[in-house]
Amino acid sequence: MNLLWQSDFENKILDILKRFSFVEAVVLKGSCTNESIKIDRWSDIDLWIVTSDRHMTKLFPSVDWLLPLGNLFALEQHATGESRVSRICFDDFVRFDLTFVEKSDLKKIVKTEESLFGEKHRVLYSKIKGIEKTVSKSLAKKVFQKPKEDSFNTFANGFWFLAVSAISKVIRGDFLIGSHLALEMAQNCVVLQMMLRDLRKGTNIHRTGDFEKVDILNKIGDLHDLKSPQNIFSIIKESGKLFDKLASKYDKKYKTRYDVLKKWLVEAEKDLAILSKKK
Repeated sequence: MNLLWQSDFENKILDILKRFSFVEAVVLKGSCTNESIKIDRWSDIDLWIVTSDRHMTKLFPSVDWLLPLGNLFALEQHATGESRVSRICFDDFVRFDLTFVEKSDLKKIVKTEESLFGEKHRVLYSKIKGIEKTVSKSLAKKVFQKPKEDSFNTFANGFWFLAVSAISKVIRGDFLIGSHLALEMAQNCVVLQMMLRDLRKGTNIHRTGDFEKVDILNKIGDLHDLKSPQNIFSIIKESGKLFDKLASKYDKKYKTRYDVLKKWLVEAEKDLAILSKKK
């Protein structure tokens, strides 16, 4: 694959979109518009596509219109307010991040969504008069805000309920769901570490990382057999211990709970041993 495939495929997708009479505008945003960012083959093409009213459904959720560009490998789609998003990857790692919005909703979205197009953009095609003026209203730099305390408390409470559920499932002999819940606890430790990085750097937008040490992976990396209840308990234990440590850094008001979990795990291992002997 060409290291700089983006310019070729930018033209190819634009050619396809311009054939549709209902496409009103195409705006390029993201790293491909920022001269200070060195584009590499892992960069995607980020487009906003404005359609005539009641015509967005011709481009979303269907992706058949994109198939002339390659063989589909992976797809993620979701709705955000009035807009719709398709994130597409072809089997040669050509990737598009496409956001669709209808013309009548464009100004409404610009007013309500700060930094809609990011600080850099380029209008590739437009039939909308004054599109540049409309887009420029959304170019204010987005200020990072730490999640509200209630939001974090909800996240923390959810983590500890995962622990309760995981232990119960293991005791009941459901190692599949027990493993799933334990690994979700581990994943939430990674999420919390990401939140701490956002807080430290004052942004939740990271084009590159710092080859960060992922603490939970170091704790559970030597576990090989998730069918073993002891290994599932180990993931629950290490995740709980780490979550307490990270949460205390994130929120000074946070009250640690690992000591309670540790007592439960001791009791759970005793009960599991008794149940195993009865079989």
